[in-house]
Amino acid sequence: MKRTTLKVLLTGVALLTGATYMQAADDDGLFKADGLTYELVTVDGDSHFTLVGIDRGVKDVVIPEELTNEVGTFPVTGIHLDEKCDIESITIPSTIDSIWALGRLTGSSTTWPNTLEYVRIEDLRAWTSIEFYSYADIYSDVPRGLSNPLAKATEMYIGDTLVTDLVIPEGTESISNEAFYGASFLGSVSFPSSLKEIGYAAFEGCSNIGSIDVPDLAAWCGVEIKPFNRLISVHSGLDEDEYIPVFNKAELRVHGRIVTQLTIPESVDSIGAGLFNNCGSIKTLYIPEHVTGLGASSFADCDALENVYVFSAEPPTACSVIGSEEVEDFGGTVVLYHYGNAFGEGRLLNRATLYVPVGSLDAYKSDKYWGCFRNIKEFDATGISNISGESLAGCIRCEGGVISFEGLAEGIVPEVYSIDGILRHRGADSCTLPSGIYIIRVGNQTAKVRV
Repeated sequence: MKRTTLKVLLTGVALLTGATYMQAADDDGLFKADGLTYELVTVDGDSHFTLVGIDRGVKDVVIPEELTNEVGTFPVTGIHLDEKCDIESITIPSTIDSIWALGRLTGSSTTWPNTLEYVRIEDLRAWTSIEFYSYADIYSDVPRGLSNPLAKATEMYIGDTLVTDLVIPEGTESISNEAFYGASFLGSVSFPSSLKEIGYAAFEGCSNIGSIDVPDLAAWCGVEIKPFNRLISVHSGLDEDEYIPVFNKAELRVHGRIVTQLTIPESVDSIGAGLFNNCGSIKTLYIPEHVTGLGASSFADCDALENVYVFSAEPPTACSVIGSEEVEDFGGTVVLYHYGNAFGEGRLLNRATLYVPVGSLDAYKSDKYWGCFRNIKEFDATGISNISGESLAGCIRCEGGVISFEGLAEGIVPEVYSIDGILRHRGADSCTLPSGIYIIRVGNQTAKVRV
């Protein structure tokens, strides 16, 4: 890294007012204005400014997008602070692409101060791509989230708009590690259909998020949740991944409608690790025949989950690699891989009931991961079934998500219930419902259909 020491024309907060400041570099090549210290860094011919200091007593910080020295204008792209400060607010421009923790957590350094009241950002898309760095990736005694000011702030603004319900803009494809770590002021999050990746701990500590809304369930099923991988292999030889939940007991909503019955969409053949981990609203899960695998912890800690229906006679994969280690064997060094159950461990497996197709009970009970369910029962997994009256068989049609009724006797009004007993439709006209299993009651006759 090459340090450039030139006189600099610092605009700082004055960018907003038109005023300018001339400040000479000190002996270390650092430049100060309005209590802020910047360093001009040149790497491979590319120069940029980094905020490296905030004077004690400065309360409100506005970082400019760019600063100008006598040879040119360069963007402000980083924040790397190593000393304590007592600011109350900070405005971060869209040019910032990295924020470093305030040194290792020792007696002489600290994280963002408890005095920080709010963070103002100019561009949410830019914020989701900031790289947050800390020693937590290396040292097991250092907590995550030290570099993110949202973890200490009580409010967040985008421009002049106070944000409590976070809407990630369409077109966003990835959210960086720890991007909203500790943002306890958030009440909900809406994700775009364009999203493909969520970094580790992106929403860890967001304890007040009550709902997560997705516009396209199939698109959400394709999102990759990045695991946290602490480099403890340096010390112990064990390389272990941890899937940090996005939900934090929040309920899942699709287009604003709460999901209690979740059916994996037809276009999805596998569910990634950690994807629905800790979801608080799913009570019934339907896994169609076309689903071939579930990743580690994909449905772990879903405390509301009561029933899991699997429609494949052959048990799909219900695990994935969560870590590896090198061990010495008689033939030399080998790598052992560790796998994690899609449904986690303990309480969920003891409480929820797993339903499997008739004739496949032994296959599921003998599977290393499905067999962990304490309660496993068989059910009829064929389309329309359990019809208690022969006359009803020709009156129900289920196609393309639409349930329609034909040839019903005059005055007969059918009712459609979800599997958990909630009335979803009443009337002789057709109805369109989300994927799932429904009970149709017509007089004293019933039928079970799969949409």
